[in-house]
Amino acid sequence: MARKTVQLLILFGLFIGIIGQQQSVFASLDANEQKAFINKLKGSVQKATEEQRLYASLQMAQAIVESGWGKSALAKEANNYFGVKGSYNGQSVTMPTAEFDEYGNQYEITASFRKYPSAYQSMKDNAALLRQGVSWNHAIYSGTWREKAKSGTQAANGLIPNYATDQ
Repeated sequence: MARKTVQLLILFGLFIGIIGQQQSVFASLDANEQKAFINKLKGSVQKATEEQRLYASLQMAQAIVESGWGKSALAKEANNYFGVKGSYNGQSVTMPTAEFDEYGNQYEITASFRKYPSAYQSMKDNAALLRQGVSWNHAIYSGTWREKAKSGTQAANGLIPNYATDQ
């Protein structure tokens, strides 16, 4: 197996724990569907992460886990591979989503999510978030930056403590 494929699989494992996804999401696709998804996003991921000096493997793993290999309604209808709420250039879609209260109880709400004109815009927006952080902490994701992480695996570890798409 190629080294990059192995690294990507390691990142999948990390993200399963981070995001709390079930492995059944991954088992539901065959290798050809997985390869097609990666090939579809590869150029957008590489361009967006190069612009922000991030690891492409990290962003690809995020997109895979958070969109269920692009099978989520949000990815299909809005090119939103990361579950980012709000609007993008005034565009959004409204969908049900699970939330948790302060006691860990799950409940469902309807929320607006960013609707991107292309997969590249979704990747670019996510890369900008990782590079620029949030208003109250611009370095919150600095552990994902190439100059701070020596590998994609280290970058994934830098993401673990703080990442949430609702920030």
